[in-house]
Amino acid sequence: IARSIRELVKPDGHTMIPFMNYQNMSEEDLTAIISYLRTTEPVKKVVQENTWNLMGKAVLTFFIKPKGPEGTPPNKVIPDTTIAYGKYLATATANCNGCHTPFSMKTGLPTGPEFSGGNEFESATLEEGVFMITPNLTPDPETGRISGWTKDEFVKRFHDGKLFPESAMPWGPYKNFSDNDLKAIYAYLMSLPAVKNETVAGVIRK
Repeated sequence: IARSIRELVKPDGHTMIPFMNYQNMSEEDLTAIISYLRTTEPVKKVVQENTWNLMGKAVLTFFIKPKGPEGTPPNKVIPDTTIAYGKYLATATANCNGCHTPFSMKTGLPTGPEFSGGNEFESATLEEGVFMITPNLTPDPETGRISGWTKDEFVKRFHDGKLFPESAMPWGPYKNFSDNDLKAIYAYLMSLPAVKNETVAGVIRK
């Protein structure tokens, strides 16, 4: 489990597609997650294996490589309200950058500036033809979705939880962030370079 999270390598040695960026998680947090998983009740369920066409196999073989942490992960991270802690939460544990950074569905690699949004996700209701676009979270005054929000408004929005059933964002777990966690994430997002990228708000139908 640790190698899958830290290096994106499956037990059989194959590389995992890098959609979830948890490689830089602290040793303490990684250990806590594995410890929690060990306490859950076993569930007997056969999960269908993924199938790949020729192009998919070529991408997996030649382009998708194991991606370990950037430097040495910290042993422990002390919670506070700093930009540094906000960056840790947004990029190493909460995976904010995983959804709000544009990426290729073929390779899982970034295709644009971090947190500039624009990814298309199926509606959480799984209604056919209904999608949502991840918003630009950079502080661009014209296109940044939260650029005009105060810190208190940002904190309140998370604690309010899911307001739209179509939203693919995991508001359920995220509403349990502490106020200080959210203040740190807000401080980090407001420190990012502003990127002008207009993203569609709300639900889109195709």
